Amino acid sequence: MAAWSKNEGLLFCGVLVLTFLAMVRSRAELAERVRMVGPMVLGMLAVLAFVGHFKYHFAPANDLVAVGKTASMGARLLDLSRYSVTFWGIAEGILTFGDWLVPPVIVFGVWLGLQGLRKVESGSVWWPFVVASLQLVGYLVVYVVGSDRLEWQLETSAERLLLQIWPAAVFSLLYLAKDSAATEKR
Repeated sequence: MAAWSKNEGLLFCGVLVLTFLAMVRSRAELAERVRMVGPMVLGMLAVLAFVGHFKYHFAPANDLVAVGKTASMGARLLDLSRYSVTFWGIAEGILTFGDWLVPPVIVFGVWLGLQGLRKVESGSVWWPFVVASLQLVGYLVVYVVGSDRLEWQLETSAERLLLQIWPAAVFSLLYLAKDSAATEKR
């Protein structure tokens, strides 16, 4: 449903399916995931068909698909300075996220360092973390290739995009952390 309201939701659909298939530890697990991905994609297609119809027939072209942008997108993709500007813009957004006295990323980093990581018994433990990370990498690439006014775009939208992956990032950190002594199964 996120794809209906924002283009970032389209990226999320792709990342979700890709990581669902990639985060496996055996051929048997991959075969099981391939069988499971069909219903997942069918569920997505029910909404994506409407999204595609709306975007093709009614929505104006955005920066990424506007006619004549292909050549400039290729040049932007090869411009290493755009990666640096984007990386530092997103890093600043992460460190100033929410305008808290102590940035949440530092609080969670210290907490996870004290708590420790749980013993990983399957790739699925890492799945939420990988999804949030790839979504962030996807945002970075879209910034690099998409905008003529990169600095302005980062200043006006980076925090909103970080807000969109915030729940998945927090969930993944909580999921990766060891159980505390008080909550461990005996």
